[in-house]
Amino acid sequence: MAKDKSIEKIAVNKNDEPTAIAERLIDSDADSIILSIPKFSKFAESVSNFKLLKRESDILDKEVIVETVDEDALALAKESGLEAHNPFFGRMKGGQQISDIRTKATKEQEAEEEPKPKKKKATKAKKKPEVEEAESEAEEEVEEEETPEAKEEGRMVEIKLGRTGMGVVSDVLINDKPVAPTPPPAEPEPGLIQDIPTPRATGRISINPVNSGIVLPEEEATAAVSPYSPSPEPERLEDHHPENIFKHLGSDEGIKVFEKIKKYKGGGKLHIGGKKRKLILVGVVILLVLIPYLALAVLPKAEILVETGKTPWDYSGTVAALSSATQISAENTTIPGQIFTQTTNLTLRFDANGRETIERKATGQIEIINAHSSESQPLVATTRFETPDGKIFRITEGVTVPGAEVKDGKIIPSSITANIVADKPGQEYNLASVEKLTVPGFKGDPKFSSFYGKITTPTEGGFVGEAKVATEEDVDKAVQEAKIKIQESSKALMMSKIPEGFKVLDGASEFEIKDQTVNREADAEGKFSVFSEAQISQFAFKEDQLEAMLAEKALVNFPGGNQVDSKKIEFGAVKPNFEDKILRVEVSYKSQIEKIIDASKLKESVLGKKEAALQETLSAVEGVKRAEVSLWPFWVKTVPSNGDKVKLEID
Repeated sequence: MAKDKSIEKIAVNKNDEPTAIAERLIDSDADSIILSIPKFSKFAESVSNFKLLKRESDILDKEVIVETVDEDALALAKESGLEAHNPFFGRMKGGQQISDIRTKATKEQEAEEEPKPKKKKATKAKKKPEVEEAESEAEEEVEEEETPEAKEEGRMVEIKLGRTGMGVVSDVLINDKPVAPTPPPAEPEPGLIQDIPTPRATGRISINPVNSGIVLPEEEATAAVSPYSPSPEPERLEDHHPENIFKHLGSDEGIKVFEKIKKYKGGGKLHIGGKKRKLILVGVVILLVLIPYLALAVLPKAEILVETGKTPWDYSGTVAALSSATQISAENTTIPGQIFTQTTNLTLRFDANGRETIERKATGQIEIINAHSSESQPLVATTRFETPDGKIFRITEGVTVPGAEVKDGKIIPSSITANIVADKPGQEYNLASVEKLTVPGFKGDPKFSSFYGKITTPTEGGFVGEAKVATEEDVDKAVQEAKIKIQESSKALMMSKIPEGFKVLDGASEFEIKDQTVNREADAEGKFSVFSEAQISQFAFKEDQLEAMLAEKALVNFPGGNQVDSKKIEFGAVKPNFEDKILRVEVSYKSQIEKIIDASKLKESVLGKKEAALQETLSAVEGVKRAEVSLWPFWVKTVPSNGDKVKLEID
């Protein structure tokens, strides 16, 4: 029998990517592909998508026919060289209406194959199931069983296996006796499978191999559905399933035929193309090489935890930190110490709660100018300077005014600044500025005019009258608070200057107030001031030097390759002597002594050893109390020879 040409219909969704459609084309085993494209499809947006489809169909030697109601898509398909039709108006080659396509037997073949009543007959049919390789096209005969009903009524069910978009489902031919006509439903449900009439007379019912639509004999009825009909909406796809189609037939034979087809479909082999087979073969070879390599070289690893034996050693006693020492001494239990000193001054203001009648003189600064000669001029304390209106100010300390500079016969004046106080109390001595103050002591001397003073910053504080003053209680309270504040300030400033690594203990410091001055008179804001100057000294030592001295003292009792593993230090009473520059500290020291084990040598000694030999090697090492070995994966019984695969920890 001549080979039937297989046809498959592929429904394109609106959002399908071109590459996904091309893959479906490649995966299909059909000779002809009907590509149903809906309106507004993403695939139909560009002519390049159709050209890609055309190129793939030429490479695969497959016929691709585009069916769509979208005129733009039709134009692009034809432009790309693809055959394209509108399913409602298109015709196939030779003028045949699309809905009339039948890919199976002709009328003459049907007449020749008409079965005789009550006899078993096997028909030959071409099959290309997905379970076989593409190049295999051998024919197989499928023998059908007569159902009891068929024997009784003289009916024969004949199956011809072909291919559909959902699997191997070919023409189903039923030779039947005349059946009473059944009226069609009043309002047939629209969908991909349109108004399916119930057979009304003896004839042949064909299930189209393209899309499982039902076509009645030409002399009895017209085609029920076109294989080139528009793509169904996703929710209608279940109507294409053969089981639903057979149920439309309304007969027990239909259901039994479907069960027969399902049984046939389940007995095949997995179809693997040549290219896929090569890829699988290469993958298998790679795995056969890779798996042993991973199992023997990459995956194996070992973790070894070694616990050493430990002996406790404690010490309780006095440690001396000497400012004069330069190194530790385990024999004398001494370490180097250092004294840090910080001097600080601080002025604090407090509220004055008393009132008194007071007299206060104005104070300020004066610039003394020598425009007389190049010789310097000494001035004693209380030297007077007089303003143009007769107010006298005196310098508070003696100064020497430098000589003027003489350049090209001209004198360039020199100057010096000094503190002054008004000769009398009162607000009238509070001056903003004075351009020139003479020295009454130089009156009648050439220096009187060329030796003078100048006030450029205001003088202030002059006062006569009742004002706020600090009471005795205010002063006592302020002095105590000033001491606390300056001590805190001094300590904080000193601690910021002590280098990292030094241990500072409470009680190892000395604090002293060097000076404290109280100004009982309140200022304009009603506050009086306390000036304080203090010095703090702090003894400190390096903690690592203390630990090293104690460890050395401990190891004297454990000769031969030992070390201190863990230690704990607690400090007791502290006795500083800043005069002798010695700090004595009570110390409680607890430690663990263990043997020194060379981790690198131990690791090298276990590489490549089997599990049993490994335990013997580790137990023979002096100082090892116990060892835990973990080999991974579970089949590994030997420590890897690669040191990077071995993790050794010594506790």
